[in-house]
Amino acid sequence: MFNKNFESKKFINRTLIFVLLISTLFIEAQAQDLKTVNASDILDKINTGEDIYLENVLIVKDLNLNELESVDNKITIKDSVFNNNVYFSNTNFTNTLDFLNVSFLGHSDFDGVVFNKQTSFWNTNFSVDVSFNDTMFNQFTNFDNVMFNSDAFFNYANFNKVYFENAYFSGEANFRNIKISGYASFKNASFNGNTKFWHSNFYHSSRFVDVNFNNDVSFIGTDYGGIANFSNAKFGSNVKFNNVNFQGDVLFINATFNKNTYFSSTSFKSDTQFDKAIFNGNTNFNRVNFNDSRFINAEFNDNVYFNYT
Repeated sequence: MFNKNFESKKFINRTLIFVLLISTLFIEAQAQDLKTVNASDILDKINTGEDIYLENVLIVKDLNLNELESVDNKITIKDSVFNNNVYFSNTNFTNTLDFLNVSFLGHSDFDGVVFNKQTSFWNTNFSVDVSFNDTMFNQFTNFDNVMFNSDAFFNYANFNKVYFENAYFSGEANFRNIKISGYASFKNASFNGNTKFWHSNFYHSSRFVDVNFNNDVSFIGTDYGGIANFSNAKFGSNVKFNNVNFQGDVLFINATFNKNTYFSSTSFKSDTQFDKAIFNGNTNFNRVNFNDSRFINAEFNDNVYFNYT
């Protein structure tokens, strides 16, 4: 078992290095063919109230909107690269904001931002740490196909409807104390660093179908108000669902848990299905409250505990 896990981790690490290398080479090649735009030119357009549409550009120098209380411009930046840092903290965007196939090579600070309209970061690449702590997403937000090449912070963020489908997290993913009032989808996302969803609230249905958690992941104290679907999810390391409150149906059909798994003191208030799930490490269901649960053809390959359940 040790050799198998060790070889698996070595393969994951080699894969991560390869993905990051290819991503870096692609961005560098892309930047060489782009028209250069100074960040100050964008700031000037914002100050004059002009809508911004930029395509195939290399944006140089830091773009700092921290001094602006409100940005009313419609902003679309497509197939472009931010060569330096962006500082948007505590800015209020009253119009749509779209970053489509954009690469951020420097630090990206979106802490405390309010996005009032639909927002998209589709197919965007963050090369270093990115922070969305205490951010408000008041309409649908799209993070599909986004690549987070370092740590990503969404602590205390508030979402309406949000998609992270096919998103790739290379470093830590921090979603502590988030609130999602609408539908949330992380379908086919890949989490490769430690991942935390501590004390978060999913008020609507959430989909984690085909998600790969390749490192430790924790959902301690999280509340799921709608259907929580983890079908075909793969948990490569330790996973904690302690003190979780599942109010709707829960699906872990065909899920794979490769190391220790904890559901202790968790409440399943509706139908729960672990059909064909595979548990390869120690599994703890102590003090769990089940309503209607199924474990048809589930496979336990190590110790399993259902004490006081």
